[in-house]
Amino acid sequence: MNTTTKPSKEQLRQFMRQRRQAAEPPPSMAEIRRQLGWYLLPPGVRQAR
Repeated sequence: MNTTTKPSKEQLRQFMRQRRQAAEPPPSMAEIRRQLGWYLLPPGVRQAR
């Protein structure tokens, strides 16, 4: 089974604050995931804590 890394609630809040202040269109979903460190890990790989 794949494991998903996900950002903390505070990281999401900070990202959303920055996005509200930005004048350009929102980035792609892939770019948002990259900025927040939100990845799908392959089977057998565990996230370092």
